[in-house]
Amino acid sequence: MGGTTTTTTTTTTEPERLTQPASVITVIRDAGFHTVHDVEFSERQSVWIAEADDITGDDFELYIDPETGHIVRGELIGRRPVVRKRHPAGDGLRVAVRVVVCEFLPFCPYWSR
Repeated sequence: MGGTTTTTTTTTTEPERLTQPASVITVIRDAGFHTVHDVEFSERQSVWIAEADDITGDDFELYIDPETGHIVRGELIGRRPVVRKRHPAGDGLRVAVRVVVCEFLPFCPYWSR
């Protein structure tokens, strides 16, 4: 008559609120951006705003939710120029080179659903 009782307790941890620019920079770098600068909190919009370059060198303005730590919006503000290289054969052909890798961000201009 002595049965076994199992109790399961689930705890959820709330994401840490971003209160310091250093935490915002970490979130942005973890998302694959580099050269993070101009990090500031917008009281009016209640978000962190920062500028950073993606892997192709394009400059984005990023909006980060301080409650969740997620990048909620990104706007392309400066495009890196396409590099033009002379073809190694020397026949006058020119090759445009541009690397595009941004599968990690749904707001990336190169990403399609």
